[in-house]
Amino acid sequence: MKILHIEDNASISEPIGIFLESNGHEYETTTDGKKGLDLIRKNHYDVVLLDLSMPNFSGYDVISELENDGSLGKEKIVILTASIISSKEMKELREMGVHSSLGKPIIHTDLLAKLKLIEADHTIVTNLQ
Repeated sequence: MKILHIEDNASISEPIGIFLESNGHEYETTTDGKKGLDLIRKNHYDVVLLDLSMPNFSGYDVISELENDGSLGKEKIVILTASIISSKEMKELREMGVHSSLGKPIIHTDLLAKLKLIEADHTIVTNLQ
């Protein structure tokens, strides 16, 4: 799978990248939400891993921009966040077109399992409380 990871913390994205590449995935990362949005618009990714809490242009901003141009539902966006997302907020994000979420710290085997489900075209909502 071709995966884009938009994450402002390299101590999170680097090990995830190593893990995903060692499991046969193509991995690209950016620390900037605006650059991530540009990459989504210019390239095709099977999955976009998106941090919500980033300075200047957050994951919420990325989601909002994709929703505004009608392309949010076309992307498989998996939110990776340490923030608490209520079930109501997650339901709203899902209704907007976000695929699912994983809470931080990321357990690599959980991420790999989620990617396999996405690859098999299954929809799962969240593991956040």
